[in-house]
Amino acid sequence: MLSQLFPNLLHLRIAQALLSLMLVVLALFLAYRSRIPIAKEGITSILRGLVQIVAVGSLLLFVFQGQFLF
Repeated sequence: MLSQLFPNLLHLRIAQALLSLMLVVLALFLAYRSRIPIAKEGITSILRGLVQIVAVGSLLLFVFQGQFLF
C-alpha cells in the first residue's frame, strides 16, 4: 500500500518509520487519557530504543562502509 505512494525505497522506509512512530504515540496517548500509568515508561523506552537503533546503525555503517551515520 505505501509502496504505491512512495516509489523511492528511502522515502518508503521513512514513511514506514513515521507511521510506526505515529501508532506508538497514539497508543501512549490513549493510555494517558485512560489514566493507565505506562505513559512515562513508554516514552522512556521509545527514546532509549531510538538511541539504540541509531547507535547500532551508525556502528554497522562504520564497520561495513567506513563512515558514520552523522
